[in-house]
Amino acid sequence: LPHPPSRAAHVVRRKACLPRAAAMWAEPTFAYNCWISRSIIMLDMSAAAAQDPSRVLPGCSPARVTADVHDGALLAREAGEALDRVKDNFGPEDCTVAFIVADEGDTRAEPFARALADRGALRSAVLVPRTGLEVRFPFLFSPGVSFGDLPFLPNEVVPGKLFLGSRVTAGERALALLGITHVVSATERAPPVPPAVRQLHIDIVDDEGTPLGPALDLALPFLRGALAEPQGRALVHCDRGASRSASIVAALLMAEPALRPAGAHGARSVLAHLQAARPDVRP
Repeated sequence: LPHPPSRAAHVVRRKACLPRAAAMWAEPTFAYNCWISRSIIMLDMSAAAAQDPSRVLPGCSPARVTADVHDGALLAREAGEALDRVKDNFGPEDCTVAFIVADEGDTRAEPFARALADRGALRSAVLVPRTGLEVRFPFLFSPGVSFGDLPFLPNEVVPGKLFLGSRVTAGERALALLGITHVVSATERAPPVPPAVRQLHIDIVDDEGTPLGPALDLALPFLRGALAEPQGRALVHCDRGASRSASIVAALLMAEPALRPAGAHGARSVLAHLQAARPDVRP
C-alpha cells in the first residue's frame, strides 16, 4: 500500500539526504533515517526476504534475483521487473533513488544495483546490509508489519545512543521500540513518558530571541550522563524537531568530539551531519 497520508504529512523529503554515487553500501543508521524521511524505491533481495516475503521493511518489495553475477541481461530484466513491481504496489514519491536491502557478501548485489540504476535512470542506488539493519531495528522486520502498525519514530544521530525528533516521536511505544532511557523535552509542555524513562523538561519558547545558554546548562550534563550509561539511549525533542532540540544536539556534538562522525570538526560540518540525519533541522 502507498504511504498513509498521516505519515506523508509528518515526513520531510529532501534529495540532499541521499548520496549521488550509484551502488554504494550504507550503514544501518543512514538506512533507518532515510526509511523514516523519504518515500523512495525500496527493494529487498536478501535470502531472508526470499524465504519469507512478509518479513521486509514496510514499503519495501521483495526482489526476486535468480541471475548470477555474470548474466547482465537477466540481471537487467529482473531489475526492471522489480522496479515495475515496487512502483505499482507502493507508488513511491521519489523514483530517482533506490534503497536495496541485500546480504553482505552477495556478489550480485552491486551488479543488480547498477542494473537497477541503469534501467530506472536513477541517480542513486543505495545498498543496505540486511543483517546490520535487522539487528539494530528488529521491529521493522516483524512479519506483516506495515506503516500503520508503527508509531512516528525519531531520527538517529549517534548510532545506538542519541535520537532527535518532534514531540510526536516521544510516544511510549516509540521509546520502547528504540530502547530509549532518557528524554529531553525542550517544549513549553512536556509529553508524558513511562516511569522507567528519565525525563528532563526544559520550558523554552520557540522564538529566535530566546537565549539557549540556560537550556544547554541543563541539557548537556543530563545527556552526558545518559550516554555514559552502558544501555543509555537518549531522545532530544521539541515540538517539530527542527530548532530547539536540534540546537541542543548540535551543542552536544560540538562539546563532545567522540560523538561526532569522522571528519565533522566545526559547526558547519556538525550541522550538515544533523541535516543528513534529519533533513528539517533548522537550529
